[in-house]
Amino acid sequence: MDPYSLSVEREASKNIEENERECFKDAIVSSRSLNKNFVESTNIRSAFRQISACFIAASFHIVVGLSMAYSAILVPHLEAKDAEIPATKKESAWIASVVVLFVPVGAVLSGFLMETVGRLKTLQIGAIPCIVGWALIASSSNLSMLLVGRLLAGISCAMGSSPAIVYITEVARPDLRGSMISFGPTLASFGMLLSYLKGAYIHWRLVAWLSIIYAVVPIILIQFFVPESPVWLVSKGRVDDARKSLEW
Repeated sequence: MDPYSLSVEREASKNIEENERECFKDAIVSSRSLNKNFVESTNIRSAFRQISACFIAASFHIVVGLSMAYSAILVPHLEAKDAEIPATKKESAWIASVVVLFVPVGAVLSGFLMETVGRLKTLQIGAIPCIVGWALIASSSNLSMLLVGRLLAGISCAMGSSPAIVYITEVARPDLRGSMISFGPTLASFGMLLSYLKGAYIHWRLVAWLSIIYAVVPIILIQFFVPESPVWLVSKGRVDDARKSLEW
């Protein structure tokens, strides 16, 4: 074959491959998970994998619930006459409310990180201030440590919950999406219930140490068992990775 014909064949092959990639991108970005008119045939294996991935992504909501309800355990101990770390009513109010006050900070950070490093990586990064915060609370010797620990827990609440909802929206099939999005609030409520139950029988420091488990386990499960959102992968030009994520 002469050089001219060879170059034409290569160019044609390249154009075909690029067209296939563009078609694949369009299919993902318009997205089966975002298309209201798309109905996927029932497939138990596929549904189970989607449910598992979404449940794991939403599992960080348990520690969010723990963070929100923990003040109900902590404040009575701080205001007791024989408290290890005595606090006034005003100081207790700050420790209880600082979590909610710093949730917007975590929301802004998670919005930036979700587009930069991905949905699941943002979840994993969000677990870092959570772990540090609970460790500070559990080992605190003064009110400042408690306050900083609660502050970090507040930041991680948004960094762990927002990416999970976005991820579920992008990967869940339409007929299951509503149910899967409900994983987040349900697990957060479960975390609050856990906090109250533990507080009734366990010392507040031990409750804080145990809460770290609910931040570490999702990191491990996400790292080894859950694929990144194909929508985000395509937006970053990682089409082959997106295809693998869809085939998972």
